Amino acid sequence: MPFSKNLWYILIFCLESAYSHVEYFESNLAFELIARYQPVATDLRYIRSSLEISYVLSRFGGYGYEIVEVLDMIGSIPECDKTVVTKAANVTSEMISLSMNALDVKNKQPSDELYDMDDIVDGIYRDYLREIMVAKKESQDTYADPRCIISALHILRYLERVADHACYIADSVSYIVTGKSNPRRIQMNP
Repeated sequence: MPFSKNLWYILIFCLESAYSHVEYFESNLAFELIARYQPVATDLRYIRSSLEISYVLSRFGGYGYEIVEVLDMIGSIPECDKTVVTKAANVTSEMISLSMNALDVKNKQPSDELYDMDDIVDGIYRDYLREIMVAKKESQDTYADPRCIISALHILRYLERVADHACYIADSVSYIVTGKSNPRRIQMNP
């Protein structure tokens, strides 16, 4: 039996809350590890990266909650074309899997692939935004139901942020393995 919309809403909210509690617990644990055990540089890199990854996981939950909230506010819109959102969701889902796998095996290699995939998700969002602006100027009938545009834009934006955060996990893994920040991330945030 499929979950009801309200059950999904509650599930996402609980996951987001759980991630927030884990993040708080992990930051206290990190402080205790540093104070008690005086870790070496590789340990400190792992602790620092674990804190960053914990934050990213909480953001995954937060963005999931926001997506469910948008769907709840907008209501049922079966007539909307969901192709663009589905494409972005599939790429983003693959990015999450790839970044979590990289974390599991401490593999820094997927970082470049993840950034390329992030460019795809960014492009999907920007292209859709341009498309609706041009279509609005040319024809009022192209996007008759504004709920379709509003929900797609919000969800695409949240997926774009999730994709960014999947890259941050790969950056943290790279830092754990090499001790160096990802040069691509440094270029993006000078």
